[in-house]
Amino acid sequence: MAEGATVRKGQILAILEFDDSLAQCAAAEAKLEKSLTAWHEAKGEAAKKAEAAVAEARAAVEDARFDWENHFVRAPITGVVRRHNVKAGDVVADNPVITMADASVLRVRMDLVSADIAKVHVGQGAYVTAAAFPGKRFTGKVVAIAAVSRADAKGTQTLIELDPGTTLPLGSRVDAFLLGK
Repeated sequence: MAEGATVRKGQILAILEFDDSLAQCAAAEAKLEKSLTAWHEAKGEAAKKAEAAVAEARAAVEDARFDWENHFVRAPITGVVRRHNVKAGDVVADNPVITMADASVLRVRMDLVSADIAKVHVGQGAYVTAAAFPGKRFTGKVVAIAAVSRADAKGTQTLIELDPGTTLPLGSRVDAFLLGK
């Protein structure tokens, strides 16, 4: 899946190496089929043993199918592929394979100096501009304010949510402005 592509929830984004899981699935299904046949032909005490063998074979099929299904990386949300974190041949382990973004709600982070904290409140109007769209304002409002204390900066980080229906490429560099109190 290419970076920037829009995908829908459940869509396959990547396939991990299969190793022998397909063969394990086929073997488990064949064993289940044999167990079912034996159960249908069995009588008396043998039928009880055959029934137990069928239950065991069904569990093995479920396990094999679960293992098989885990080789497919599916989109957890409808959104946009932001970045591939691995390439063919990489060991995945617990690392994310792909980073996605929910493009249905666009938000912009705005850093303010501490002196400006008193001038900002949740619900306050705001807008952003982007060099790629000269003369156009993308309006929104402040939805969160948080103090930031990092080695390189101290101040306030304000989260601006753009109005629904706003179309602006994800990751665009923008200038953010707050409207009066």
